[in-house]
Amino acid sequence: MDWRKLVLLSVCLTIACGEDAEEEEDAAGDDIDRTCYADGSLGDEQTFVYAITDATEEQFLVFEASTLASESELRPLLIWLTGNTWASNNAPTNAPPIARSIAREIGAHYARVSYRHSDATPWPLQIQDVKTAIRYLHTRAAELHIDAERVFIGGDQTGAHLASLSATSTGIDEFLGDDHLAQTDRVEGAILLGGVYDFETITEDILSVELSCDNAGQTIIDATKTLFGCSDAPDEAPALQECDFTLLEQASPLFHASSDDPALLLWHGEEDCEVPSRQSERLAETLVDRSLPVHLDVLVDAADVTDTLSPIDVEIALAEMVECSSE
Repeated sequence: MDWRKLVLLSVCLTIACGEDAEEEEDAAGDDIDRTCYADGSLGDEQTFVYAITDATEEQFLVFEASTLASESELRPLLIWLTGNTWASNNAPTNAPPIARSIAREIGAHYARVSYRHSDATPWPLQIQDVKTAIRYLHTRAAELHIDAERVFIGGDQTGAHLASLSATSTGIDEFLGDDHLAQTDRVEGAILLGGVYDFETITEDILSVELSCDNAGQTIIDATKTLFGCSDAPDEAPALQECDFTLLEQASPLFHASSDDPALLLWHGEEDCEVPSRQSERLAETLVDRSLPVHLDVLVDAADVTDTLSPIDVEIALAEMVECSSE
């Protein structure tokens, strides 16, 4: 099967656009309903504390409202998780420009979320923070003119791991956290750029590809060991041999995918030097096997997909899902 350019719509994503949605023709001439995803701009940044952890540490998010929103015009929300090894350089200020561009392209509010760092706190506190932030934003939905039925999550690299896990693990107690539990942490779709989705095979996938970069995948292996508190493996042994494989499976989105999950939209660079594109292929194959909606695009000759992907491609993929759901 050729995964380089693949769109699978075996099951449709349901997104409510309203009964009065008007259809437009896209550039290719196909009728696609884009009423939900009109181009917009973003307003001034607002910072919200969504939780206080470890007694004094504040977890925060940065929110930018779509200028299309009003009391009578609720807009979708794109929550973004910055990637770079689950560690202290995952601050919302480090989100790639593509994330904001996607939010503007689809006319959505945009929220960048901080989460506790793996070099200071153990797993699964990181995913608990993400789910707490989602629930917090639901508590402010009316005030911020958020359409609570169209909340999406996205991320790059390790942020894509947390975003995909959030989308596929609704209702798992270990991942819930303690705050805003009256609200849902469900999202209606996930936009995933170059993520880790199966920790049990990540070492195998790194060893199976030939890339021009030195020490391919070593950063992500070291980050994985830090995230799960793994000891160093003996020489010649698999890099993650000393990890708790129960934790590795629990933290892998691939193992949680079920029939009520939202659509996942995946992009990955073929020449990614940190996370092999085989990780996205594995997740897509699993979703297809379970009759779940997925879009996968492996960008040929691309390394960092955040530098290559067009936000218009993301808008079209979402619009195709909406059109499919209305048939």
